[in-house]
Amino acid sequence: RADEARSLLLAIREGPLSEFDRARVEEFLGDAYLRLNLFEEALDAFGKAISSPAIQSLQMNRGNCELGIGDAYTALGQPKVAVKHYRSAEKLYAKFGNEIWASYAELRILQSRSNIDVGKVTDLARFFSKRRCRLFEVEALLIVARSKTGFAAQSLKTAKARIQRWGLEH
Repeated sequence: RADEARSLLLAIREGPLSEFDRARVEEFLGDAYLRLNLFEEALDAFGKAISSPAIQSLQMNRGNCELGIGDAYTALGQPKVAVKHYRSAEKLYAKFGNEIWASYAELRILQSRSNIDVGKVTDLARFFSKRRCRLFEVEALLIVARSKTGFAAQSLKTAKARIQRWGLEH
């Protein structure tokens, strides 16, 4: 639970930590704040993490921070700023060689646009499906389902079937 994680991470942050561990705690705090809809706090935590010299060479961690910053700006109604951070995340993930997370950052970029490219989102859904990235696939399918295109109804039907088959329902 995010509230429990936040409390624990705040306590850990007060103890003696290496620069690397401190940066990771800030990264995880940023995630917890996002889940708690504390977007300004998330931006602060991710900002501290990403500015740490200890993670400058760690593309995945920096990518995670950039993705989180993008999510916070999206939630704060600043999609243009969010897209800049999603692009940074996409590049960092690609540089690390993680095509799944790079593709997920691309999905976030597409999702931030007012005119969603349904073809690209559909392609990403197929990409995630082939790699068994179930949550990412369902997220892409639901984006298409919200579009006002001829693919919306079928995409929603497919997403619901996937959710039921994989037991992802609450």
